[in-house]
Amino acid sequence: MADNMNYSSDAPISSPDKDRFSRWPFSKRISEVIAKRTDPSSIVIGLYGAWGDGKTTVLNFIEEALKTESNVICISRLLKLK
Repeated sequence: MADNMNYSSDAPISSPDKDRFSRWPFSKRISEVIAKRTDPSSIVIGLYGAWGDGKTTVLNFIEEALKTESNVICISRLLKLK
């Protein structure tokens, strides 16, 4: 094998400064929509995509963006099925 081959992890990220695929702006827009809601009912958002498309990273970014919002509580996380 060539010595110059580089590999990187496909693990989700939580920090926008490591965003190389422009998921932060998309996540920020979703978080703004959530934060501006005035309807008192609950909200469900689904993210669909193939394995490795960045769904968990988007969820991490949305949660990060919503940390400063006093009117939003994030109570759901990913469930891993065995």
